[in-house]
Amino acid sequence: MKILKLCSGFFRKYKIGLFLYASINIVSGIIGIFIPYFSGLFVDALTINQETDTIFQFAAYLSLLSVVMILLGYITNRLSIRLKTHACYSFIKHVLDHLRNVDIRYFVDKKSSLLTQQLYSDINALVGFYMNIISGVILKSITLIILSIVVLSIDIRLGIIFFAILIIYTLIYFIFKPILFKETMVFTDTRNQFYSKINDQISKFNFIRTHSLANFYDKKLEESYGSLYKRARKYNDVSYVFSSMDTIITTIAQVSIFIFGGIAVVNGYITIGFFTMLITYFSMLLNSLKYFFGLTRYMQETLVSFTRVSDILKVEIITNGNKVIEKIEEIKIKNLCFSYTEDKTKIINNASHTLIRGKIYCLSGINGAGKTTFIHLLAGLLQSDQGEICYNNSPIRDVDMITLRKHNIGFTDQDSILINGTLIENLFLDSNNNISDSNLDELLAIISFKKFIETLPEGLNTIIGENYSNISGGERQKISIIRQLLKNPQLMIFDEPTSSLDHVSKIDLINHLNRIKRDKIIILVTHDEEIIKGCDIEIELKGEVS
Repeated sequence: MKILKLCSGFFRKYKIGLFLYASINIVSGIIGIFIPYFSGLFVDALTINQETDTIFQFAAYLSLLSVVMILLGYITNRLSIRLKTHACYSFIKHVLDHLRNVDIRYFVDKKSSLLTQQLYSDINALVGFYMNIISGVILKSITLIILSIVVLSIDIRLGIIFFAILIIYTLIYFIFKPILFKETMVFTDTRNQFYSKINDQISKFNFIRTHSLANFYDKKLEESYGSLYKRARKYNDVSYVFSSMDTIITTIAQVSIFIFGGIAVVNGYITIGFFTMLITYFSMLLNSLKYFFGLTRYMQETLVSFTRVSDILKVEIITNGNKVIEKIEEIKIKNLCFSYTEDKTKIINNASHTLIRGKIYCLSGINGAGKTTFIHLLAGLLQSDQGEICYNNSPIRDVDMITLRKHNIGFTDQDSILINGTLIENLFLDSNNNISDSNLDELLAIISFKKFIETLPEGLNTIIGENYSNISGGERQKISIIRQLLKNPQLMIFDEPTSSLDHVSKIDLINHLNRIKRDKIIILVTHDEEIIKGCDIEIELKGEVS
């Protein structure tokens, strides 16, 4: 089964624990089969022998079995938590590793909150299903075989009833399988979209309050809730019909066993204790049978999760090469073409440029001309439709861009992203802090950031608040600029770096870049005329070309 195949890799490291988990569950189930047998013997002993010693003897046996069951249950519970937690973490990390390497176009129409919600619930569902199947199928199969033999040996008519139920369940399975899958898929997606609307409001509370948009957002939430309620009712109707069929079949089976078993007791063919054991065993037999057909609904729900996760893992990744570039001498762009849409309207069309060390390049053009797209292509974050980008004459597909971005490419985005941590951690990220205090002070002074730090009670050890609540957008941009200057890479890319800088800081920044450009390629995306004048070469992008 494809679900088991997908999940098995994440349990491979824990196969011993998984074997123990399944084995103990099976042992517990087999012990559970013996308990009704002892109970039946106990009832017969009471009605025939009527000795108090018998009561204590059977009570001791049942107590011992119960203690064993409790201990085994505790062990399996601990194993279950350990296995599920580790497997979920491995699974989530695998998906994140994949997403980190896909073309960023994939995320254009994706809501991070919705994607996160789906991943969390889907991976938990898949791992839970796998663990249930590994132990449940074996145990229920053993139970079915043993108890079927017991029931058939007692009365062939009971066996006929059981196999009739099996046929009816099979028919119901094939009727409801496609319907359940469709309704589960639609309901789950609608529910996640509703949760996404809630998350959207929570993340924009300040924006909503500032512009008095409560009614507007409430209307959107109400529309989403209306869709959710409609789908929930449809899903519940289908589920109820399926479960009602199950209840009717179970009732018929129970009535049958009472009739045949009761007649057997009255006629003296079986004892009362045997009858109670038979009732319990037949109930266990039905439950085992219902387990397999209950997998219908469970599997359809899990297939929805499997489909979504598989769709993510099928998204093509940008292949990372193995050629390590130690020193970037030049970057050649040859006939580069790129489009975001399926109609192939080109944002960048036939662009050809050569970037060499020791120069500062200004990337200019109107809004929508493809400036940010161009630098994302250079950094290997997007894959071109046509043309080629070469680092030192090596095609970008052959270059180890992950290593190159880590050590030799610096990026300052328009939307400066900060990590949850201290200010100093945001400046250095995961690189070693081996810069001297004097050099750090010099870089902080370039864009007048040192004065801001001095106003903070904890200085560089100040924790950046959630959603950057204790820092302005301008200060975030300055942190991003200083972060790149501290990294000191060979290719420096700045996307609109001066929008929050005053005149003096702008001049100081461009002067600093001119001082350090000798062994670097520096690209500035900007509309600022002062910055453009400080660059060596201007590359103008023309925008969309049909």
